[in-house]
Amino acid sequence: MIDVTVQLDPNDKARIDKLLWGLSTAFAGHAVSTGRPRDFRSFLGVRVLPYLQDRMRARFAMEGDDASGQWAALHVRTHWWREMFAATHGLNIQKDHPINFRTGELREFAQTYDLESTATTAELVMPRRLATSVQATKLRHAQRGGTMRRSGTRFPARPVAVLGTRDKTVIDRQLESWVGDLIKELA
Repeated sequence: MIDVTVQLDPNDKARIDKLLWGLSTAFAGHAVSTGRPRDFRSFLGVRVLPYLQDRMRARFAMEGDDASGQWAALHVRTHWWREMFAATHGLNIQKDHPINFRTGELREFAQTYDLESTATTAELVMPRRLATSVQATKLRHAQRGGTMRRSGTRFPARPVAVLGTRDKTVIDRQLESWVGDLIKELA
């Protein structure tokens, strides 16, 4: 919940109208009178998206975080597979790490996004909605866990696309700052 308090002289109708028009157009996805794009879509793309992408990169690097929980260790069969793959291809691959990373496709896909707006809404979806069947399967497995085959070994969920309390707090503060900047600009 964001509370914004503005003290205005009730006799200053022009200033009140300007402030209300600016806020309504900003939230409706239009530029304000300054000509600078100060809409919700811009807020999501400039302030929220980079934060979420940084969190996603850090989540992969640290193999989990406060929002996703620490990812479970890899199964013994995965260790065996990695050792065999490395030996066959002459590669130096650790058997324990990194988790949720085989080809890099999941990590790259998890950072994609759709940023859309209409006259009344703005929406940031991460990862993007349109995915290949391989990307969708990898994301579903990471989010929920499961098996690769019906008779296969069950693996734990290692969520990559998740928001936690810290994320909500940061985004709320960014929104408060953005609205505050907008009010100062329009006042």
